[in-house]
Amino acid sequence: ASDVYKRQLYRDPLSFLNSIHENDRNTVLDRIARQAEGEITEAEYRVVRPDGSIRWVWDRAFPIRDEAGEVYRVAGIAEDVTERKQSADELRATNQTLSAFLEACPLAVMILDPDGTVRMWNRAAQTLYGWSAEEVLGKPLPAITED
Repeated sequence: ASDVYKRQLYRDPLSFLNSIHENDRNTVLDRIARQAEGEITEAEYRVVRPDGSIRWVWDRAFPIRDEAGEVYRVAGIAEDVTERKQSADELRATNQTLSAFLEACPLAVMILDPDGTVRMWNRAAQTLYGWSAEEVLGKPLPAITED
């Protein structure tokens, strides 16, 4: 951080709130109030950098008490989790696309774990084998035999 920014933080410790994304500011303010009451808090929120780019932050704060038990300081750690958030969003979108494709697929598709536990069972598999997804998901693949 620049020296100007550091000096501003020393003069006004809450000035960092100006960099919190407006949609997340109330969440952060709530966490600050809870910290003042002595609660350890965790939060994930967005910050807007001076260049306008947005980064995701995960932080955890630990109130520090004096001998009388009063909170006089809050220590914390913050981690930039932007890449993790972006990866999770991309994975979620990919999974939604895959699920939609498999449900629309006219072929029976089942996905099994190495131990044979059913993880995915599409509508065509239900039609072919007669078991609904609810009956087989999370269970070992039933013995599928012809009568």
